[in-house]
Amino acid sequence: MATYQQIVTKINGITDNGNNTAAEVRSVLTDMLNFSGEGFEISTPDLVDKEGYLYHFSFKGIKKQCCNLYFMINLKASSTGAPQSFTHIINEEEFELLRPFMPLYTFRSGTSDSAFLSYVVPGVQGRPINMLLTLGSYQGMKFLLFGLELEPGETVSTAVAVNFKPFTAPSAATGNTKKDTDAFLKSMKNNFNPENLK
Repeated sequence: MATYQQIVTKINGITDNGNNTAAEVRSVLTDMLNFSGEGFEISTPDLVDKEGYLYHFSFKGIKKQCCNLYFMINLKASSTGAPQSFTHIINEEEFELLRPFMPLYTFRSGTSDSAFLSYVVPGVQGRPINMLLTLGSYQGMKFLLFGLELEPGETVSTAVAVNFKPFTAPSAATGNTKKDTDAFLKSMKNNFNPENLK
């Protein structure tokens, strides 16, 4: 799909001397039609009560163009010892709509190909809270994985842009990207047990 700037460039390339072909004009009009895009929303219908968390989320965007996430997550006050991550099962269509915007966390025989979107979001109590977000796939199931550092009774409610492009960046911590990634993945595996998916 052409970008806005590509469409503008094509329009500027149409000359006023009458030498434009119907194919050139049709190409611009087709790109403009496709650029308008089709909107989508993926959300929970109400508050979900799962694994000690109460949460609601809404992804809104234009297919393959942009996506934003609004979410509210509360770790119940009674949830001592609750996991620092939880999953939300989604269907194949929702998975495909979100796939252009989010990295994929996959488990295969104890190994994973993983990346996460990482956010620092304001807690309702004013404390900054680290949050990780990714799509996941395990034994045919598709899911969203939220990782948070919430205290019992704490709530997060905010909106973030969701955007991802796979690439490898040099590590600032050790200079060894693989070593840092492995350490990060090991800590995530300790907080995520795929057998808990239901």
